[in-house]
Amino acid sequence: MPRSKRSSSERPALPRQLDGTEGFRRIVESLPLPLVIIRCADAKILYTNRALESLFDTDAARLWNRNCDFLFHRLQDRRHLRELLKKDGHVSGVEVQSLRRDGTALWLSVWQRPLVCEDVECMLAVFVDVSERKALEKQKDQKLAAVEQVLKLTDRERQLIAYEIHDGFVQEMLTALMQLDAYRWSVGKGKPNAEQKLDAVTEALRQAAAEARQLIDRVRPPDLAPAGLVGALRTLTQRVSEASGIAVELKIAKTFPRLTPESELAVYRIVQECLTNVRRHSRSERARVELNDTEEGPEIVVRDWGVGFDPDAVEEGHYGLLGVRDRARLIGGRATIDSTPGEGVCISLVLPRDPQVVGCG
Repeated sequence: MPRSKRSSSERPALPRQLDGTEGFRRIVESLPLPLVIIRCADAKILYTNRALESLFDTDAARLWNRNCDFLFHRLQDRRHLRELLKKDGHVSGVEVQSLRRDGTALWLSVWQRPLVCEDVECMLAVFVDVSERKALEKQKDQKLAAVEQVLKLTDRERQLIAYEIHDGFVQEMLTALMQLDAYRWSVGKGKPNAEQKLDAVTEALRQAAAEARQLIDRVRPPDLAPAGLVGALRTLTQRVSEASGIAVELKIAKTFPRLTPESELAVYRIVQECLTNVRRHSRSERARVELNDTEEGPEIVVRDWGVGFDPDAVEEGHYGLLGVRDRARLIGGRATIDSTPGEGVCISLVLPRDPQVVGCG
């Protein structure tokens, strides 16, 4: 009967060189490491043990007499393995990428040795599943990349704050000085509009004080300990409303959890950046900040009903949105920016229910 017609319960015979005794067969069959024997002439699979079939979530009947290329998903991996075999005669612990039957990624550490099976040149390959380690390494690399990006953004924010000091606070102070000089001149000359000059000085100083408070909020980490994230956001939204005239609504779900201090600070900075963008760019008369508790995890949403924009057409140099994404990734979250020109902006941040993100209190 052809191998393709066999049921999954029927096992192929071990090659004569490996068979020996029934006890040895049971050892090979029960070996926890996935094992395959490949015929060198046509790269066809002659034998697999149960561990390999479990690894790829398929039965032996689907593997017998099949080309082995599917084991090594990427062409560059297959070429690399052939080069090593040609150079060294064996492969030891080379990591390659493969795919499970459902299409999910599978990382394997590969050992290969030449083998003669019933006078046929073959290759014995043994695999170790290293997918979990590779996933952890990827997460670590992503976090390191996020940290590096946040540090770069911090330097950029310092430059932007310097520009804001020059273009905002300093200009208001210069205006106040000029109006004060004009007031002195008007008083000295007995001009009737001296009081108007003094009013202009007062207004310029008031604007300068508002600019200074906003700059302080941007550079000083808020003290979240007394009132937590919720209290800090109440203060932030109130200040933004007073300074900009934009009606900022804060909605908080009763079940929204307390976050860890690091996560609360990151979320605060994200909301702060979003509201800064609303104030500067949206031309919206209202905005809303939501703290929701969803099945997926804690969710933070900042929405406005302003001019909107195309997220795919944002020019280089707009570091605010980049900072939102990187700060979110740094604490294991995912930020989504949804906007269409003329229809406002909605930025949402979903956090994982992880002890490093969600606190106990």
